Amino acid sequence: MHIDWKKVLWWLFIIFIVYSIFTSPNQSAEVVRALFDIIINGFRALSEFLQGVMRR
Repeated sequence: MHIDWKKVLWWLFIIFIVYSIFTSPNQSAEVVRALFDIIINGFRALSEFLQGVMRR
């Protein structure tokens, strides 16, 4: 019998996310906001870098 460990880990991850949302929704929302801030700041920094390269 073959166990697809990737699928098992994926389901465990989803269950953990749902559990964390239901047990502490405010903290989960803060984590999501922080992740989006990191992504937005990364794109902003990349944009500034590329603009600096194009000016030269």
